[in-house]
Amino acid sequence: MKKQFSLIYQTKDGLQTTFENQYWNDWLLEKVEKEIVYDDRKCSVFKSDSLVVYSTNNFNISTQLKEYIFKLEQPVLVHLSNEGQNHKANYYKQALAVLRTASWNPTTAYDNVFTLPLGFQSGYLNTTNQYEQKRELIWCFAGAIKQNRKEMLDTLENLSPNWYFKSSEWGSSDMKSTEELIEIYKKSIFAPTPFGNINYECFRTMESLEWGCIPVTTAFLGIDAYKYVYGDHPFIVGEDWKDAVAKMAVLLADESALIRKQKEVWDWYRAFKKELQEDVLKIISGHSSKVTGKQFQYQKESRRDLKLRWRFFKHFTLNVYWKRILGKAKRSQN
Repeated sequence: MKKQFSLIYQTKDGLQTTFENQYWNDWLLEKVEKEIVYDDRKCSVFKSDSLVVYSTNNFNISTQLKEYIFKLEQPVLVHLSNEGQNHKANYYKQALAVLRTASWNPTTAYDNVFTLPLGFQSGYLNTTNQYEQKRELIWCFAGAIKQNRKEMLDTLENLSPNWYFKSSEWGSSDMKSTEELIEIYKKSIFAPTPFGNINYECFRTMESLEWGCIPVTTAFLGIDAYKYVYGDHPFIVGEDWKDAVAKMAVLLADESALIRKQKEVWDWYRAFKKELQEDVLKIISGHSSKVTGKQFQYQKESRRDLKLRWRFFKHFTLNVYWKRILGKAKRSQN
């Protein structure tokens, strides 16, 4: 008889709960026997063998949530949306395991923490498990134009035919629908996946993988950061966007090589998803030492890499506090 878990959503009713629950409920935890409870951040449901889902990018969690976690017996914590990475995580020690999304960070030092891919928005799951090999678009992109994205689009524009749509901001009313973007992904060979607001990962990666695209990105802080979330992946990772475009052009010039690459990415992704499902089940069952995904090995090794930890600490912590100091200084001068 399979063990049954209680998947308790301590998230606000609405988009905070529904945005990615297809990723968790219908796919990642598909093979897990579970009862799903939506508690709307009331912290009123107490169950054994609990997986507690919560979403925060704040430095501290609420006192109510912290007290709730300490009342549970070794829960598994599912921490979403901590893109900024600055978080007082000492309460993680109370958990059997912590599953984090919103990008890996080597400064997260607890051995019971496992970083998973950010995932995909509800609606993007490809239930056909098929993809189109012949595609009419070289690349596609939809999103707000910020940070390095203008440089990305300027560099990619000469590779045509292409399709891109500039929305005003994330979550705005002018964004394309999930259904529209799926149809675009199905027609596109490559999917550029630029950095988010502060982190390197975005939902676009797995959303495009679901529909057979080849993700294209660039090094983050001088490294292929995606390997710490996806293991030995077959994505195109350039030193910069100029280098990434050059790698795309090499494949476009050799049709047989491009077909092989498409199949490599598709086959790898199917195998990756299967292994990740199995690893997550091991983690929540208390058998984390038996995980086989290479990304978890890389995450463990990174905690001993002092140079890498310094780079991430500088980017996510020192830069944030420096901007706050500058902001206060500017306000005091006005």
